[in-house]
Order: sequence, then C-alpha cells, then structure tokens
Amino acid sequence: MMLPFSSVNLPAVIVTTIAIMILGMLWYGPLFGKKWMMLAGVKMDKKKGMGMSVAKGLVNTFVGAYVLALVLVMSNPTSLKSGLILGGILWLGFSATTEASDSIWGGRPWALFLINGLFCLVGTMISVAILMNFPY
Repeated sequence: MMLPFSSVNLPAVIVTTIAIMILGMLWYGPLFGKKWMMLAGVKMDKKKGMGMSVAKGLVNTFVGAYVLALVLVMSNPTSLKSGLILGGILWLGFSATTEASDSIWGGRPWALFLINGLFCLVGTMISVAILMNFPY
C-alpha cells in the first residue's frame, strides 16, 4: 500500500503546528506551568538552550501534525464528529497510555499525567478540527 503523502494539506499542517505551539505556551505557561514544573522537576532558571528546545518542540509538533493529517487522509472520516472520535481513539491508544506508563512504571505523579495527557487530548482535538476544516 502506498501512503498518500501528496494528499496531505501542508498549509493545514503548518497552521496546526503553530496552533499547538501556542496552546503549549499557554498550557505550560500561565495555565499549568508552575504546577507542571514542580511535578516534572523542571527548573526554569536556565534560560540557556531554550531556543533549541523550542526548535526541537516545533519539529516534534510538525511531525505529529503531519502524521495525524496522514491518518485522517487514509481513514477519510466523513464528518468532524467522526474525525474527533478517531482523534480521541488515537489519543487514548497512544498518547494517554504512554503518559500513563510514566506514572505506572516511572513513579511520576498522576497529576503530571493529567496535565500532559489532557494537553495531548486538547491538542489532538484542535488539530483534527483544523486539519479537517482547513481550505485546500
């Protein structure tokens, strides 16, 4: 089976990437930043290397948006509702279980699972909405 890479709407993937980066700045900034830093053991006194972290995060987010767009193209959901259900299933099967493993096996706090896991869920839902409704 050939993957339909040429059917992915690249401008939609770029817009999705930007939207999720903005969501991340809000989520891990004013909304849950202090709690997340405490739970994750992150110290923000080191400003050095922040640009590289943002660049890596941008690439990571782009890859995730592109793969989600590819899955949507391949599954061809017929409505936003069916796309959101698919996104929720993907989140549950991959993101939520991966995040939960950090708590189960790594001893990370379940509150950290909630912050990270819900970010992934909200981000997935926003991504699906953009990818399914962005004009070609």
